[in-house]
Amino acid sequence: QMEYLDLDGDGQEEIFVSFAPAVNSMPVIEWFVLKQVDDGWEVLEMYHYGEDMRANGFPITVVLKNGQFEFGIRCEGWDGEIDYDATARYERLKEEVEMNNGAYTDFMDAAYEIGDVVGNPLSYGVWSMQVGTYEGNNCIIAEHGLGGMWGKYEYYGNVYVYFDYDEEGKIRILDMTFSEADY
Repeated sequence: QMEYLDLDGDGQEEIFVSFAPAVNSMPVIEWFVLKQVDDGWEVLEMYHYGEDMRANGFPITVVLKNGQFEFGIRCEGWDGEIDYDATARYERLKEEVEMNNGAYTDFMDAAYEIGDVVGNPLSYGVWSMQVGTYEGNNCIIAEHGLGGMWGKYEYYGNVYVYFDYDEEGKIRILDMTFSEADY
């Protein structure tokens, strides 16, 4: 995918490029944004973290807020927080395990304390990207799978990060939304 759109509000269009390299059967999207500067092109800020499998992902965390299954979904560089009450999810999980004569290990047996990280983006970082708008301005929307401490075996749902760029070419997170998994 390649789109021309103004992402930093200066009236000139940048070039947004995203592509899906072949990686097993998992979705993964690589991306970059180019801005014309004088006679050349500059790559605007991207989130890449060394050799981590989530190298192209946003720094999203799920933290224990209060109560047994009350979580907050946060992202470094964003002042907001999404409340996620996972009580029904864990009650249903407990019922399913017990119906199958399995032993249920309560989430809290791990002795998490308020503020502890209890979830992150799932492997392979960004699962999809699309161009959109936020409050009437162009933006890019990055989708991440979100899971608990047991990774792909504890899928919470999808997080959508709405972002554009500031005048210095740095990522500006505008908003995030969360879509809980059907369970």
